[in-house]
Amino acid sequence: MCGPSETGKTFLLEAPGRQAVEEGLKVAWFTLEDLGVRTSGDSVRLTQALGAAGASDGG
Repeated sequence: MCGPSETGKTFLLEAPGRQAVEEGLKVAWFTLEDLGVRTSGDSVRLTQALGAAGASDGG
């Protein structure tokens, strides 16, 4: 999910994340900066970073 600062993105996504944890699922939370992705609009690089993040947590 992306959008301008202070629009409720984190708030919106915390509820399903907490519910998933309560149901015994693993939840990973990454920012683009955590993944080392520059926000230059490079969708190929973003896709590769997200794929690597999924592989690193077994999923």
